[in-house]
Amino acid sequence: MVEHNYMDNLEESKRFMDSPRGRYIVAQALYLGIKALYLYPAPYNEVSNAMDMKDILDGVYSGMREMFEQTQPSLIPPDWMLEESKVTTGGKPVTPTSKAPSIDLLLSEVAGKSREITLAENKCMTCKGDAIEFKDALSFKEYQISGMCQSCQDTVFN
Repeated sequence: MVEHNYMDNLEESKRFMDSPRGRYIVAQALYLGIKALYLYPAPYNEVSNAMDMKDILDGVYSGMREMFEQTQPSLIPPDWMLEESKVTTGGKPVTPTSKAPSIDLLLSEVAGKSREITLAENKCMTCKGDAIEFKDALSFKEYQISGMCQSCQDTVFN
């Protein structure tokens, strides 16, 4: 068994944390941790921890939060995704999310039909049934991504 000198590792870790790359990684971890905590509903989102993390980020890693806000994708869904009201297509064609042409071709070959055409017809890629009403905006967004109607989404995700 190899003997580890944890004090050497601790010192090495401290040196790394003080390096520019270490400071970047710790600041990014704080930034993403803050964002992740706000994804949880109360009382599980631990707002006091997020606020303390923000103080550390802004105090010790000054300017990093602003940089991450410009470069880091958001972890918090837009407000429209969090709405709890039903969404209906109203029979209007639905625009699918953009995918690489090779992915769309693969999906069309596997499903035996075009995702774009199927969504424009308000049909489900999975069961071929109607896809007109969704329980919320997030479910509608999932339809734009996967082409699954509400019933198929409930079966797959619940």
